[in-house]
Amino acid sequence: MINVGTRHIHNWIFVTGSIRSGTTFLSDILATPLSVDYIHEPFNIRCGMPGMEQRYQYIAETLETDAMRALDRQFEKLKRYDFDLQTSRYANDPSYIKMIKRVVGSRGPFFLRLAKANYLHRHCVVKDPTAPLVARHLHTAHQFKPVVIIRHPASLVASFARVSWWPETRKLLSQPLFVRDCLSEEDLDWYRSYDHSSLSDACFHWLFTYRTLLEWADTFGWPVITHEELCAHPVETFGALFDALQLPWSSYVERKIQRKTSDGNSPEAKQGRVQDFSRDSAQIFEMRRDSLAPSDRQTIFDITQEVALELYSRESFNLPTPLNTT
Repeated sequence: MINVGTRHIHNWIFVTGSIRSGTTFLSDILATPLSVDYIHEPFNIRCGMPGMEQRYQYIAETLETDAMRALDRQFEKLKRYDFDLQTSRYANDPSYIKMIKRVVGSRGPFFLRLAKANYLHRHCVVKDPTAPLVARHLHTAHQFKPVVIIRHPASLVASFARVSWWPETRKLLSQPLFVRDCLSEEDLDWYRSYDHSSLSDACFHWLFTYRTLLEWADTFGWPVITHEELCAHPVETFGALFDALQLPWSSYVERKIQRKTSDGNSPEAKQGRVQDFSRDSAQIFEMRRDSLAPSDRQTIFDITQEVALELYSRESFNLPTPLNTT
């Protein structure tokens, strides 16, 4: 496979957050200019670099384990494009998608081939919501600029429910160094006090992941955007982000954003689509949030409020009105 090398790339960007938080759409827009390469989920155990075995893997700055040191070596390969990506295959893929994947591979291998052959590249956007806890080390040891995208926990949980994709908090808690560095005994006791339904477990995953990312973002000055501001003001939000990341803005980029987010599109994803990037973005939040039962919205608020109220109002959860007992 052609690899023109990465010596001309001076701007490495890592887009992360939670699954279903908008990382794919965000990266799709950021990688629009010809000078920007796109690398799709290199740390994903299903479609990333061979050898990826841990979803939501945490890497400490001290590289205390063999697994962390091996992952750090993968980061070095990443910056040379000295790696391959696997094709993701799913049983419910439509027949035409299965055929396309047999010919050109899934998004990861396809965009990697383009990146390796791109003589014009000066920037690279790496996207992976399955590995948010590598962001600090990518920044401090490998000069990446992380971008954190956050989605309102009620909207995010509703999106998980729509496609039956649920993150698993146990994959965080099974990593002793993450527990040591990022959680307290109170966190663990509080987690154990809940029923561990898919909904409550997803809330704890949101809380533990985003609390960690926001602490890092505050320390290092990373850009943080919400899915909701991206939906409400897409052109303005992307314009500011392109400027902060020193990416080339153009009228073509602006037209692409307008086309994909205009009110001429439906806010709901097309039937059978896990991801649909042409939506009426301004209506997505309330539609998703209000698809949940009031009791579920209350549970989400109760678990996530420590972090959520830094970004969203209590009213944004549309909580049930307490009964008047007087």
